[in-house]
Amino acid sequence: MHGHKNTFSKKERLCRKKIISQLINGEAVTKIAEYPLLLVFKNTELPEKVPAQVMFGVSRKSFKKAVDRNYLKRLLREVYRTNKHLIYSKLIEKNMQAAILIVYTPNIICDYQKLQKSIVRLFEKVNQHIA
Repeated sequence: MHGHKNTFSKKERLCRKKIISQLINGEAVTKIAEYPLLLVFKNTELPEKVPAQVMFGVSRKSFKKAVDRNYLKRLLREVYRTNKHLIYSKLIEKNMQAAILIVYTPNIICDYQKLQKSIVRLFEKVNQHIA
């Protein structure tokens, strides 16, 4: 990516059904938990020329109202967008591509700061795993 451009383009969204099912079914993936998030990570070739494609999940069982699920996914996208440089730099350095699924696990709504801390720690753990 170009420097520290905090964008989240369509190319960075994970849409390929085959890759999504591999992430969900746990086929050769790395799972890293950091409350309140779970990150499912897989080194794979992506259809786009981006270091990573990402998808966000919030349980329908935990949040019955779509409004709440959408709010949390919006928060997750924002936190990812502002911190993705932490993981992009390592992926670019190693010339790798990754598919990432970020799942919100608790059944209460956490604030932005908690999500921010969690995603930074998750990305640090992923970087250690990549190294």
